[in-house]
Amino acid sequence: MLTEDIKESIKKHAIEELPMESCGLIIERNKNLFTQRCKNIAENPTKSFSLDPRDYVYCTELGKIVGCYHSHPTAKAEFTEFDKQNSSNHKIPYVVYSVTEDKFNTAFSNSYYQKYTGKSFQIGEQDCFTLIQQVYSEELKIKINNYKRAEGWSDIRPDLFDTNYANEGFIKVWNKGQDWQDYLKIHHQHDVAMVSFLASDFPTHAAIILDEGKTILHQPRNKKSVIEKLSQSYINRIAYVLRHESI
Repeated sequence: MLTEDIKESIKKHAIEELPMESCGLIIERNKNLFTQRCKNIAENPTKSFSLDPRDYVYCTELGKIVGCYHSHPTAKAEFTEFDKQNSSNHKIPYVVYSVTEDKFNTAFSNSYYQKYTGKSFQIGEQDCFTLIQQVYSEELKIKINNYKRAEGWSDIRPDLFDTNYANEGFIKVWNKGQDWQDYLKIHHQHDVAMVSFLASDFPTHAAIILDEGKTILHQPRNKKSVIEKLSQSYINRIAYVLRHESI
């Protein structure tokens, strides 16, 4: 969702509205994303935002509303609990841009990702890698190339993920042996946990980390895709965490 064009549009709006907080909506129409500026009608628009409901109604006529953004002129790119609750209530991501930090942050409700759950496992067609391809394509407009996987691929080519992630634009942001709490401080939505379930030194499973590092979205083998709590036993199996260089 946060393509470079969308980011540039949000940044430009934020700077033009200084010292007030800017706000607007991200809209999808004919598979294209664009932003629509909205009026901030908050009592104190330099410290908070309240989107004009008339602008919201107008935006519903332009296409599908897929996100809401606002800026922080002087504060960090962090969300209030109210922001998080609104994201959950409206079932859309909330985006904040900090002008002083020149940084974006996104709050997602897990209910937003339910559309990716309940998919039946099929190796090479609907597996952990396929699910990541789908999420990255639909949410981030990032295309990840496919790599042939058949039954028993992890025995034949256990290093499949390990040798190709860099070619797809991913970098390591955490390695096994480091403190997990240190990772949580830098967590980004859509980071990918590479997991070792087998005796191999190489990870053979992948999961998308959500909700400030509290949950994962993944496609377990021979089960339906699911969002579930990221438990300590699961963390113990994570070999490393990847992040796309464009995030």
